[in-house]
Amino acid sequence: MFVAGQVVWNARQEIVSDDFVSQVEQAFQNIVEILAEAEARSEDLVRLTWYITDKREYLERSTEVGQVYRRVIGVHSPR
Repeated sequence: MFVAGQVVWNARQEIVSDDFVSQVEQAFQNIVEILAEAEARSEDLVRLTWYITDKREYLERSTEVGQVYRRVIGVHSPR
């Protein structure tokens, strides 16, 4: 299964927040929900490609992003 184009809105197509980490969390949640619809889990992820508009914020908040990743996706890391 190929999943692409996940954005930072919820099931009601509402942008969840202006906050970068909150947006990352919503995108991860969207991915997990789509996988579940296909009876797959985050462990089945093969690759994630991110397009980030503010590299500095991503780097500054990488610890928070990692915490969100582990909470939503788990410890699995696609190669």
